[in-house]
Amino acid sequence: MYLNIIVSGAKLDFDPIVLKKSLIVLNITSNGQKSLPIFALHRIMNFGSLSMKVYLKYDMNVIFKKTLEQQLDQLKIDYKINGVGEVEFLHALSIDKIKELTTLLSVYGIQIINDHKTEVVQRIKDTVSEMVLDISSEKNHKISTYLPEKLGYSYTYLSSLFSESTYTSIENFLIIKRIDRVKQMLIQDHFTLKQIAFELGYSSTAHLSAQFKKVTGLTPTSFQKIITKRSEFTETPKKS
Repeated sequence: MYLNIIVSGAKLDFDPIVLKKSLIVLNITSNGQKSLPIFALHRIMNFGSLSMKVYLKYDMNVIFKKTLEQQLDQLKIDYKINGVGEVEFLHALSIDKIKELTTLLSVYGIQIINDHKTEVVQRIKDTVSEMVLDISSEKNHKISTYLPEKLGYSYTYLSSLFSESTYTSIENFLIIKRIDRVKQMLIQDHFTLKQIAFELGYSSTAHLSAQFKKVTGLTPTSFQKIITKRSEFTETPKKS
C-alpha cells in the first residue's frame, strides 16, 4: 500500500510495512521495547512473566497523517493537507529546509518523487482507494468517469499510463482494492455477506463471492472460517 503527497510540484511517497490483516500482534518482551501508535486496543491476552500479546486495530491513514504532521510541525513549516496524501506548502521552502524535511521523512519510508508519470500513477492508486472507502462514490460512479473528474485527465490517458507503469489495468487494481475492503469487513465480523455486497456496490452476493474466489482462491465463507480458527488458536492460553 502506497500513500503519497504532492508538495510544490514534487511528490512524497509513503511505503509503510505491508500488513496482511487489519489486526496485528504486537510482542512486548523483557529484552526490548517496541512501540506503535495505538489507536484502538482490540484485545489483550496470553499474559505471562516474559511476554504479553495485544491485538491492535488501527487506521493507516491516521498514522500517516499524524506522522507527516509531526515532522512538518517540528520544522515549523506552514502547510495544508488536501485529502489523502496531498500537501501544499503555504510558503516557499529553502533548499536546506527541503533537505532537512527529506531526511526526517525518510525514517518513515517517505520519499520525494519528482517524476510526473510516477506522480500520476500514485494519484490514481490513491483515488481508487478513496473511491472504495467512500461507499456513496462507488455506488454512484463508474471508475471511467470518477478518475477524470478527480484528476483532470482523460480516462484513456490515465488507463494507458497506469498499465504502462504497473503492468495491470485500473479495472484490475480496483477489483483488488474492493476485495481487500471485503476482507476487512469480513474480519470485523459484524457484516453479513449480503450487507457487504450492497455497501460495495456488487450486483449480488453471488457476484461478490465469484470475484472474491477469483482473486483469493477462497470463498468468503472459507476465508471467514480461516480467520476464526486463527483467532481461536491465538487465544488458546499456553500451558505453564
